[in-house]
Amino acid sequence: METMKVGYETSLNEYIQQETRELLWKFVKKYKKDIIENEYPIFDNLINYAIKYFNDVVKINKNYKKPNQKEKEALKALVVALEGCDDKMLPEDIQTIIYSIGKEYGYKENLRDWFKLIYQVIFGDDDGPRMGFFISFFGVNETKQLITNKIK
Repeated sequence: METMKVGYETSLNEYIQQETRELLWKFVKKYKKDIIENEYPIFDNLINYAIKYFNDVVKINKNYKKPNQKEKEALKALVVALEGCDDKMLPEDIQTIIYSIGKEYGYKENLRDWFKLIYQVIFGDDDGPRMGFFISFFGVNETKQLITNKIK
């Protein structure tokens, strides 16, 4: 019998948005490093169902923002700032970098708007996970690529 605990609250939904089985398995392996996919066929099927559910039910209600030029510049600056990060950094340290970029690009008085922009562009929602935490689990390089793809 397969037994595993994966906290849904810890951004699994954000991984599902990326629509790939491999990415979801990467997320699972961050929690259970020694898991071998072919030893958990039921769980593997659940991952496939999660992707299908996201595509059939959740994704149709997403509203991805196309950033204007000023917003693109801020998001590009975030990508550049993430160059100095690695996957071993604490989520709080990554979060501080994100705050700094937001302040630098005109969101000093309302950082909530900065994060709302990030969430709308990346996740198609007004709200999302703490970005430092998300990046630490999703991966710095993967996040840079995700943002870059969204602002093309």
